Amino acid sequence: MFAKGIGSEDKRTHPKTNWLIVDIESKADKQVVVLVDDLDKLARGQQSEDFFYKNYALLLQPDCFVVYTFPIPLAFHPNYETVRQAFNADMILLQLPVKDRNGSNNEENMGFYRQVVTKRMNPELIEEGILDEAISSTGKLSEFAEIMRESSLKAFRMNRKRISKDDVEVSLDKLRATYDRTLTEAHKKKLLDIHECQEARDEGPDSQIIRELLFSLTAVLYKDNEGRWCEIDPLLLPLVEKWSKSR
Repeated sequence: MFAKGIGSEDKRTHPKTNWLIVDIESKADKQVVVLVDDLDKLARGQQSEDFFYKNYALLLQPDCFVVYTFPIPLAFHPNYETVRQAFNADMILLQLPVKDRNGSNNEENMGFYRQVVTKRMNPELIEEGILDEAISSTGKLSEFAEIMRESSLKAFRMNRKRISKDDVEVSLDKLRATYDRTLTEAHKKKLLDIHECQEARDEGPDSQIIRELLFSLTAVLYKDNEGRWCEIDPLLLPLVEKWSKSR
């Protein structure tokens, strides 16, 4: 997220916008705070880059406090540091790891993912133990939601009353196969390196490859009590052995 405060705006402000802000603040006797959500869902990479990195001065124009969400992959873009300095503050919300550094399941974070499902559907619609399998096999909330949606649809098409192990495994294999097909050999090699050292340093001749992996979230940054660390998307872990043999 990017945040700007009063006084950090571009001087070429849009008069109508700021007149409206002044009118609201004078009548309410309170300062305006604007939260611009869902910008992190900008679909196309070039679209989000143009919006945040080529035209960011427009985001500074409102003469009030504003918080903008932005796509997490842009945090790994070379222009991030330059644009960050134009705002009063920035915050990167990292993914919650479903697995700790040592590979064991993180029960606290898995509890969060369970709640995401149980607040939206009756857990009795899922066979026992299958929900945890879906959680531990995915590394991103959007990915987990996709797996649960696909599994639900498959169970419905098969006229089953509950989501089965087969439904989840088929959905996982389908998404996993998409990654395996679209990743280049250079990407797979670097993912194996990241898996081995749990680091993704954006330096040297592989900088562009690492940025692409972080951008696509096939390499995921996490944070724990020891600091930040990197691992490949848990969904891809079953492919490690296959990729290692073709190295």
